[in-house]
Amino acid sequence: MTYQPLVSIIINTHNSIEFLTEALESACAQTYPNTEILVYDNASHINVYEMVAPFEKRVTYFRSEDFLTLGQARNEALKQAKGELIDFLDADDLFLANKLEKQVPYFEKAEVGIVHSNSHILRKTGNQWNDEIKNTPFAFPNTHWLFGELLKQYSISWDTAIFRKSTIGENPAKWFHPHFNMCTDFDLFLRISHAHQVIYIDEVLSKWREHGQNESITKQYLDPVERMLMIPRILEYEPHVYTKYKAEMKQYMASIMRGNATYFWELNRKQEACFEMLHAFMLSYHWQDLAKLPLVALFSYQEGRKIKQYLKSAFA
Repeated sequence: MTYQPLVSIIINTHNSIEFLTEALESACAQTYPNTEILVYDNASHINVYEMVAPFEKRVTYFRSEDFLTLGQARNEALKQAKGELIDFLDADDLFLANKLEKQVPYFEKAEVGIVHSNSHILRKTGNQWNDEIKNTPFAFPNTHWLFGELLKQYSISWDTAIFRKSTIGENPAKWFHPHFNMCTDFDLFLRISHAHQVIYIDEVLSKWREHGQNESITKQYLDPVERMLMIPRILEYEPHVYTKYKAEMKQYMASIMRGNATYFWELNRKQEACFEMLHAFMLSYHWQDLAKLPLVALFSYQEGRKIKQYLKSAFA
């Protein structure tokens, strides 16, 4: 391989050390030869450096004395990165050893901005972490220009994605939104996809750990709010999005209504939940939105989740 740009592997952490050693080992084990590994400690109350010290020959450690939001912490870490390519690794996730070796060659084409793949979901059974569950992105059409498709259905798994740093520009205000928790990656990757290709590799190249404290689970209620707040940022680089991507924006708005419905349903506010699901259907005309209405109207959130899981397994 003659094309070997520097890849910055960035690990952001705040009091998260239970799986940090495994994450660092997976970063150090990359078969791709040209990497730097950065750990950005976001004002942890526990000694993160003690966990990083055994890797000090390979890892550079930074610490913020003041606690930052997730977006701010990622932006500060990005400022320290020297790599042409950026790959974030959460402190509880893992890279497979050949991840970068598989992904980096695609960036030889200047129009490529993001490369992502499949992952395995790690779930705990007893004392054992198992990874039998494969996380495969939504199947996109046979094209690499995916801005419109991502508007309709965002399907890039954060733990698998690597991106070209130059695609986000020099202004940190255009990087990760400082007040987002759920949509930091969606907001950034949607911006990149507007002007660059997105490549999908149909292989498992990382492992995402589901442990109940993932913000994607505990703060799911923020997703529709942040998607709404993304719209002014989208209009900055695509002012005609409502006309050029009319159908796609209807699907985008429908996803916000679905998120609202889930939030109201969880609070047992069934009337509002039904209204949001009906609104989603009127925007999307997806029969699934209409089919969910009886679930929302007749069952509690917990009962509904059990029914959905049963139906999903029964028809898998």
